[in-house]
Amino acid sequence: MMTLTNIEKAYGRAEERTEILKGISVTVEPGQIVSILGRSGSGKSTLLNIATGMLRPTKGEISFNGKIIKQKKEFVRLRSKEIAYVWQGQSLLHQFTVLENICLPHYIAGNKEDLTEKAQALLDELGLGHLSDYYPSQISGGEARRVSVARALLAEPSLIVADEPTSNLDADTAQTILDMFCRAKEKGIAILCSTHDMGFLSVSDRIYKMTDGTLEPYGGSAE
Repeated sequence: MMTLTNIEKAYGRAEERTEILKGISVTVEPGQIVSILGRSGSGKSTLLNIATGMLRPTKGEISFNGKIIKQKKEFVRLRSKEIAYVWQGQSLLHQFTVLENICLPHYIAGNKEDLTEKAQALLDELGLGHLSDYYPSQISGGEARRVSVARALLAEPSLIVADEPTSNLDADTAQTILDMFCRAKEKGIAILCSTHDMGFLSVSDRIYKMTDGTLEPYGGSAE
C-alpha cells in the first residue's frame, strides 16, 4: 500500500538547521492499522503531513501501491480518490454546512453518486445527525473532528491517515470512532494514525514510538 523510506525533514541551513525527522521508514498494508505514539513536538504530525503530500520531505521516498510518488499533482490525485486525511486541527470549509463539508470533496473528485444519505447515516452514528445543516462556526472542536472522520470514511478510500482522531473526545464517542475504523479495516482499508488512545493501540497491527524525529517499534508489536 504505502511505504515511506528513509524520510528526513529539516528546516534552515548549516548551524541553524533543525532536523524534524531523521531517516524514518514505515509501511502500512491494506487492512492494517499502524499507530504512532509520541509526545507533542516529536514529529508525528510532520510525518503524517508528508505521507499525505501536504509537506515534501527533505530526503527519502514515498511509494503508493508500488509506485514512487514525486509530483505534487500525484498527491493531489491520491487525496482526491485514494487517501483521506483526518487533521488534528480545523479542516472544514466555513462557507459550507456540515453535511456539505462531508460530501463536497467526493463530488469535486468526480464522484457522481449521491452520497447525501450515506453521509447523514455517518453523522447519525457519530451523534451529529442534528447538526447536518449547521456551519463549522456553529459547532465545537470535538464535533468538527467527528465531521472530519465522517468525511474520511464516506467514500471508503484505500488509506486513511488520521492525526489523533479521538483526542479530547469522551469515551463513548472515541469508542464509536474506533468501531468505525475497525469496520473500515475489515473492508481492507489501511489506517495510519498518531494516537495515545489505548483502544486504538489494542487493535493496531503495529505500533511505533516517535522520539525526537526517530521511529522505533513499541512494545515489540512492530516489525
